[in-house]
Amino acid sequence: RNDEYGGEINNRMRLLKEVLEAVIDVWGADHVGVRLSPENRFNSMSDSHPQATFNAVATMLSNFSLAYLHVLEGDMLNGDSYLDYAQIRQAFNGVYMANNGYDFERATDAIKNNQAQLVAFGQLYIANPDLAERFARGAPLNAPDASTFYGGDAAGYTDYPFME
Repeated sequence: RNDEYGGEINNRMRLLKEVLEAVIDVWGADHVGVRLSPENRFNSMSDSHPQATFNAVATMLSNFSLAYLHVLEGDMLNGDSYLDYAQIRQAFNGVYMANNGYDFERATDAIKNNQAQLVAFGQLYIANPDLAERFARGAPLNAPDASTFYGGDAAGYTDYPFME
């Protein structure tokens, strides 16, 4: 794009900033979170300079006192990750939620080492509707069935077994 929403990083952040201002005006910043997917190539998304772009986005988001910043750390399709997410985390002065391939141990370490305040578990929660209880008990986990993700029906989303 060559208009006020394209080109330089500040212009490319403009739409996010304007949407946030409008949403926060209605709901208040403490009820608004933002999810970023810096390396997610789903639907051919990409950025020519993702580290610089998302460092700048995180810095800009720090001005809003958001409830949280939720970051998909890597590509959700293949798990590849090339960015330094510590830089993005350091650029944001609020609650940072990490996501993408975390298990109990990795999440515990991330929180203990101040790499995140929160961790999201997408696929593990789909496969384990009682995930928090399983984590608390150290119980085995159901394996997610990726063939049922984003399907046309509820198969896989509604039939994973609960713990005995």
